[in-house]
Amino acid sequence: MGLETFGDDAEARRVVARHARDLADSGQYETDANIELSPEHVVVQLADAPRGGPVERWNWWIGSLDLAFGGYAEFRIRRLE
Repeated sequence: MGLETFGDDAEARRVVARHARDLADSGQYETDANIELSPEHVVVQLADAPRGGPVERWNWWIGSLDLAFGGYAEFRIRRLE
């Protein structure tokens, strides 16, 4: 199971994957949650979102992390590039 599970086009999935890599590289999630951020873990977390494609689900999860720990707003997807 990967990001294609949530539909949308390949570009949207690439943007989410890029942001996930940035988050993993920052080490912030691993420090806060004490969990290594793997692609599989991202997919599981995005599956918890109530609805939407990968970008909407990513932003929902990042918003949840920002509420819980603070400092995650920079990982929010503002536009597809």
